[in-house]
Amino acid sequence: MLENGSAAMHEQLLAMGLTPRQTEALLPELQGLSARQRRIALSLAGRLEKRAAEALRAALDTLPQLTLDSPALALLDSLEPGLALTFLRSLPWLDKVLGPQGLNEWLNLARGLTQGQQAELAQRGPALLGGLGNRLAAKLALRLASHLSERAGGNPLAALRLVSQAAHGQRRPHLILGLAYRLARQRPESARSFLQNIGTGPAARLTPQQLCAWVVAGLRVERLATGFFSEDSLTGLAEADRLSGGLSLRRLFPWLGPYASLHGGRSFGLETREGEPSLPHFDLHEAALLTLPARLPPGCGDPHRLARALAVLAARTRLLGLYDLESGQVLSLLQTSGRSAPALHQLSPPALFCSGFASPLLAAALLALAAEQRIRQELAPRLPGLQKDFLALDRLRRESPPPWPALEPAERVLGLLIRELAGGDKPAQVLPGDHELALELAQTLRRRAPWRGPLELMSLAAEIYGRLPEASAQPGQRLPQPLNQSSPGPGGQREEEPEAGPNTPLSNKHGPGADGAPPPWDLEVNGQRDRGLAEHRYPEWDPAMRRLTTGRALVVERNAPRGDATELRQALANKARLASALERAFLTLAPSQPAWNGKSDDGPELDMGALVAERAEALAGFSPRGLVFRRRLPRLRQVSCGVLWDVSGSTRRNLDGGQSSKSGRAQLYAAREALALFARALTAAGDEFALWAYSGVGPERVDFYLLKTFAEPWNDLVRERLAGIKPMAQNRDGAAIRHATRLLAGRSARQRLLIIITDGKPDDYGYGAEVAGRDLPLALGAARAQGVHPVAVLLTPEGRRPHIAYGQVPHLILKDLEGLGRWLPKLYRRMTT
Repeated sequence: MLENGSAAMHEQLLAMGLTPRQTEALLPELQGLSARQRRIALSLAGRLEKRAAEALRAALDTLPQLTLDSPALALLDSLEPGLALTFLRSLPWLDKVLGPQGLNEWLNLARGLTQGQQAELAQRGPALLGGLGNRLAAKLALRLASHLSERAGGNPLAALRLVSQAAHGQRRPHLILGLAYRLARQRPESARSFLQNIGTGPAARLTPQQLCAWVVAGLRVERLATGFFSEDSLTGLAEADRLSGGLSLRRLFPWLGPYASLHGGRSFGLETREGEPSLPHFDLHEAALLTLPARLPPGCGDPHRLARALAVLAARTRLLGLYDLESGQVLSLLQTSGRSAPALHQLSPPALFCSGFASPLLAAALLALAAEQRIRQELAPRLPGLQKDFLALDRLRRESPPPWPALEPAERVLGLLIRELAGGDKPAQVLPGDHELALELAQTLRRRAPWRGPLELMSLAAEIYGRLPEASAQPGQRLPQPLNQSSPGPGGQREEEPEAGPNTPLSNKHGPGADGAPPPWDLEVNGQRDRGLAEHRYPEWDPAMRRLTTGRALVVERNAPRGDATELRQALANKARLASALERAFLTLAPSQPAWNGKSDDGPELDMGALVAERAEALAGFSPRGLVFRRRLPRLRQVSCGVLWDVSGSTRRNLDGGQSSKSGRAQLYAAREALALFARALTAAGDEFALWAYSGVGPERVDFYLLKTFAEPWNDLVRERLAGIKPMAQNRDGAAIRHATRLLAGRSARQRLLIIITDGKPDDYGYGAEVAGRDLPLALGAARAQGVHPVAVLLTPEGRRPHIAYGQVPHLILKDLEGLGRWLPKLYRRMTT
């Protein structure tokens, strides 16, 4: 017998259109709410009429998570029914991300949306606002998006996407959004242009104080003319140069282009790249485009002389015949030098030459130095006036020393070689053996580079590359963070990695050989691909086009090489107690108890609960439906897990982040043992899983190694493949994530989990901080859109900050790599239970 209050609520629920069964199921939960929460839930359900049951279910799931004095409760009564339901579903993350003050901003934005857009806002809101880092930035983003949509028109949700994308990855997102909001109140279109170009435009290198002054100056300028905040604005560049003290070379293009064309004997296009102007640079792909540093730093002497020197070297390099060689000549040279070039498609001869080395950027720098020595020797008697320009470049190289103790041996010798060719003295922080080797290499370049042909210059660069690893490596020297090479093209500016210092020459991701060469199984044999190899093309962010370009990256599926698993078995035997504990823990996830499918019209057994309910409804005057049977069904977890492992050259480092040595334990071996422990635990749980590894060189070869497919069991063959993986070359994370998403999206499981194990620093040809900052969020967002849930495990033993894009998905940062075997199963249990 129902009490008076319960009976009244029972009648109220029936009057809303709920069935008796729905009423019986919801009534006990409604009684568990406070009086205020219950009144709000019933009021919302009454206003929604046909969606009353849906509203009550959302209220019962959400309201118990809120405090009684939460301002959200007061807002629900004043909202339209549809918006109130959307607001109710979003309350848990709104209360966490925005706080009380941000709720009104969210409502102001949601009121201008259609019902479908409101649902999309509720679904994508956590990804758009949660990655901004703090409540102030999230509140500013909502306020700015509302203001832009009101003043300039358009979709408020599209404005929120623009705002969140501009603020993602910024060190001070609230400062960027605050300045954009000030612009939006006066000139909304200027605010949009500011947000679109904040990462690549004139303001990309300004300090917070300089950025504020630049925006104020832009407001003054735009009262008379528009376009100050656009990416190619010369007025904006000039103001940014005035504030920072440097010089943007794009401002000199009107006279620098004809000057370079005069020296090169043909017409050239000019583009800029982000990078250190004192380092030698070689344009690997485009013969008709000259790529110059985007900006000359303050205190570099006469910037116009320096700009002329850089333009002359870039233009004269085109006259050496390096771009006119046949591919067969380059491949023959590489074979003569003891190296094999991978089968890359549509590469220029210089790029094909550099791709034959484990560190292509290092080979490109040496080729640029050899070409520069020949050009300078040729021009000295013919154009003596240019010597003052070249002396300005030498002065810049002498006065811009890299962080010597932080460099790898090969990079350290390269930096000493550049300094010696510029006439610099021996730095006090370097080792005597490194300096002696640099002196020998400088003498070799001065003696052999002048008056040499293109093939001879490549041969000289290959010879010097082979001698670089002779530099002595002392224990305890810290490796640098990768410096991401710039990609040419308008808008292709790239962020430097601040941990590596401003003048770090090249990337630190070398192959595992004694001379940095890739392992033999990692190369094509005479340009022939393995049989049965699958290739897939995927879109990727194009910095030149500033959009996602179809088919830009090629992922090559490969069968992983097999190795000796004895060491892996011994390591697992030493961790037998941990392995047994993980297996026991994962056994609780395995399907053991049967599930019942009740309330059916057919089945081998009677469903007693359904039978009693059917009899009660018949006594109440309802027509019987006959749904009184049940059948036994196996309980399935329906989880598919894919593990994507970054095996780039950085995995050669020791567990503490130092250089790999015979006495040290490399990061790759710790990760390998952790994956083996994880695979044993997943086998005990009965969940299907696959193991993949990836590396590669350039966009035309992203190697994707199949360690274990979904159809294969965990056996000795998989263990041998796991043991056969070695540190490789570069890592192009976006393409590998897209291919792993494709494999996971084809599984029929209800829950599909992608675990990405990486160092959090993408590094490849034209794929560094800035391009990855645009491409990785798109790849991770595409995975979520296809029902795949990406999770990142970031291995950072040095304690450095991972790429900002991985902060937008659930992630785990590990400094102690030995703990990976314990934390990986814990992360999996948390994500799947």
